[in-house]
Amino acid sequence: MAILFGGKAGLVELPQCLLNPGDTILVPDPGYPDYLSGVVLAQAKTELMPLTEENDFLPKYDDIHKEVLDKAKMMFLNYPNNPTGASATESFFDETVSFAKEHSICVVHDFAYGAIGFDGKKPKSFLQAEGAKDVGVEIYTLSKTYNMAGWRVGFAVGNKSVIEALELLQDHLYVSLFPAIQEAAASALLDSQSCVEQLVKMYEGRRNVFIEGLRAIGWDVKAPAASFLPGSKYLEVLRPRVLRTIY
Repeated sequence: MAILFGGKAGLVELPQCLLNPGDTILVPDPGYPDYLSGVVLAQAKTELMPLTEENDFLPKYDDIHKEVLDKAKMMFLNYPNNPTGASATESFFDETVSFAKEHSICVVHDFAYGAIGFDGKKPKSFLQAEGAKDVGVEIYTLSKTYNMAGWRVGFAVGNKSVIEALELLQDHLYVSLFPAIQEAAASALLDSQSCVEQLVKMYEGRRNVFIEGLRAIGWDVKAPAASFLPGSKYLEVLRPRVLRTIY
């Protein structure tokens, strides 16, 4: 395991650890903008993987051209997904492991929203798939689950050689994460998770208000299975003002 100065640090550092200039990395579209930061720093090339509603906002590996696959060395994934709110299935992660093994691609799964699942469902971890540790790593941050965004703490787990490369780079960039932050992170992970349950309940309530409001104005939308949605200030505006005006 590699301790990170926030999940973003690992996401930006890994392309620099694993890619040579000119190598190709597969990136979900839409996706977290800072995926591209690491790609640029590594002088690599981006190949976008469209996430469409028709495919439940999962990439279609069969649509990726052979010429791209021959050059691809790494792939970013993010489930539960931001911004689509989609959640990955166990079968998709199994497919991902097989795909990565066949084409020698390192999978970097951004699991930032791993605790935020709705309707009583717990999001799947990429590392739950058999063979996942052979082909990639998963990055987790305490920013979303425990509201510790400004504290900058996260970690990467998975393939041993990838973790070693990440730690080697970080050894040249940092000294150590402030011990008090590490102790706070340990308490967050090991103590009662009632705060996480309350957080998920709040996000699910916001989702429900938002979706009900959209449906009330005639939009046929599917409620996201996970991840978070617009903040409370936006929903406070949506509920009493917009809906009242429509009605």
